[in-house]
Amino acid sequence: MTSNSFHEGKILASKVIKYLESLGYSSESLVLEYKVNASSYVDIAIFEDGKLIGIVEIKSAALLSLKNTEELPYNRIVRRTQGLSDLNKCKFFIISNGVEHVWMQTSSTGRAIKIKEIPANKSSKNSARDEKYVHAVLWRALDYLKGNSLSNDYLLDFSIALNEILRISNLGNMYETQLPEDISESISKNYSFIRSQELNGIYNCLEILSDIKELMPKYAASVLSFVDELLIKNNREIFVPQWLSNLMYDLSVSHPNSKVVNLFARYGSFLSSASSHNPAKLNLYTSNEHLLIWCKLRAKLLGLSDSNIHYSSGLQLGQFPEESYVDTVIMAPPFNVHINNSNIGKEGNKKRLDSTFCYIKESIKLLSPDGLVAVVVPDGFLFNESSKYLRAELEKCCSVEAIISLPNETFRPYANVASSILLLRNAIHSSADRVVFFGVIPSNTKDTQKKEILADLRNNYSAFKDREYFNEDSNFFIEKKLEPNNWHHSKYHYLKFSELESKVSNQFNLIPLKELSKGIYRGASFVKDDDGEIPYVSQANVREMSLNLDDLLYTSQNKIKAKFRRLELNDILVNAISNYRGSAAIVDDLDFVGLGANRHVIIIQPDINLINPYYLAVIINSELVRKQLFDPAIGSVIQSFTLNSLEDLLIPVPSGELQNEIATSYKSKKFELQQALNRAREIEVDMKDLVSNLGK
Repeated sequence: MTSNSFHEGKILASKVIKYLESLGYSSESLVLEYKVNASSYVDIAIFEDGKLIGIVEIKSAALLSLKNTEELPYNRIVRRTQGLSDLNKCKFFIISNGVEHVWMQTSSTGRAIKIKEIPANKSSKNSARDEKYVHAVLWRALDYLKGNSLSNDYLLDFSIALNEILRISNLGNMYETQLPEDISESISKNYSFIRSQELNGIYNCLEILSDIKELMPKYAASVLSFVDELLIKNNREIFVPQWLSNLMYDLSVSHPNSKVVNLFARYGSFLSSASSHNPAKLNLYTSNEHLLIWCKLRAKLLGLSDSNIHYSSGLQLGQFPEESYVDTVIMAPPFNVHINNSNIGKEGNKKRLDSTFCYIKESIKLLSPDGLVAVVVPDGFLFNESSKYLRAELEKCCSVEAIISLPNETFRPYANVASSILLLRNAIHSSADRVVFFGVIPSNTKDTQKKEILADLRNNYSAFKDREYFNEDSNFFIEKKLEPNNWHHSKYHYLKFSELESKVSNQFNLIPLKELSKGIYRGASFVKDDDGEIPYVSQANVREMSLNLDDLLYTSQNKIKAKFRRLELNDILVNAISNYRGSAAIVDDLDFVGLGANRHVIIIQPDINLINPYYLAVIINSELVRKQLFDPAIGSVIQSFTLNSLEDLLIPVPSGELQNEIATSYKSKKFELQQALNRAREIEVDMKDLVSNLGK
């Protein structure tokens, strides 16, 4: 829509509104550009007692003549309007050109017929000043920008328009029909990145929003609800849902007067969490100018000052603000950001730093003694081998107080990464006093069930902090010993609730796999080359107690960038990916000796002085061991299959004699099965031959 056509449409609509007001319809009962279904709008919607009773379609006289009313029922525009009227069960519909107004309705025969004007019901209590009316205008403004924004970011333009309409309302001129003359100047001043040619779309959006500027203060909560729903559906950044903001705030802020810093404030959801406490003690920081606008909008809608919302360009580089003696730092930082050590210069000789570790380490420096960091981390940080030394480093400068596993869908659709809340106390406790609270919020729970779980989580964590008893279960439990190898809740949950020892015969001892192995290795990063001459094993070759030689992949010498471990007899290969994840097979064929394996295969070198390799391969495939690779709380295989997850597997180990007996028995059964399969194939061939020879 061009600027001229936009203003022409406004002029025609204003004429129709004056006409309808002359019939007794109040301005509050008339909604411009109303969305009647998922894809259709009408120029004006007429409400009575909050119910849609009529719709108006406006066309200029040049586009639609209203002189010959007998032909109107057959006009395409009229028929479309009739259809929308019938769909919404309206009493009537109006076709207008701004001067002439034809009232119509659908007859009993289904034909559109002309009717007399229907004045407004004087006894009607128009309730259009409610959420439906406010939301209808918001949708109209938003949809205008979708088609007319010149900045290529209609959501940004919408946030600016909302900020400005609220500013106008707060200046006390909310009942003025015209926008302030300095509005364009104000936008240019407050949003310097907006180009002059982009102002026209925002200005027209403001004209639409001016219909509800007097209602904005009263229905601020409704507008905020609209904004949150909009951002959840259209977010390009991680959107922290309000339930998560509230949870993190409640778990980490112990006193109303606590000094709180929210880093990576995103859309400002922690402002809503703090609004019922002491928001004056909360400082928010964001490194994104566009997100800063959303944060300030939220503050206005909550009736708060935006003076404690700050732009800090260096956040993602780990350059945090100069705050001190902070009681709580809350953050949901971006994951896997590349940070050069030159930006920090304090973490040894590494060129690149792990962003999660860097953000946590820098935030601890802002804390007062005994202060707390509440941070959302990717689950990989809790158990990846590459993060093991980082976890150990954190334990040197703070104490892990709680780890809360979040539902898989928390950050969808923007991110599908499994994540957890990590609570870290700026204090070093003795080993005797180190107790960690574990919480699990299951995935895909109904809202009512989630509310109950969150309430139980708050209560149990409060009891834990007060050193009071609470009933431990699969969702909430405590652990006294946290190992740097693995901080993920599933490791401790399984050991605590699986009753593994009671399921194992007294002929077996439970021994960690790492104690039965000379080494556990991940395969190399081979680059596939169909014309290459060097074969290697991939996950496709590894099945339960079976290695397939036919589907080997190939690479070439010039694509091998580093040394790799070559397979040896009695190595055990574990599939680390695909539907066969966790399947193990032993290298007992000389054709595989000397080959490499790709990074989706984990290689175990058994200590043959402690365990029979064949037995070890068999027991790894057993339900008793494979179950340990599943997260019992969420019912799915751990997202990242790591060396740590294998090292900590508890292996039921019998005497050497029984190991040999089990291995021999399995080999015998496997041989019998192969013989039977071979015989079955021979019979199948015989049957096909019999059929093909019939009649010859």
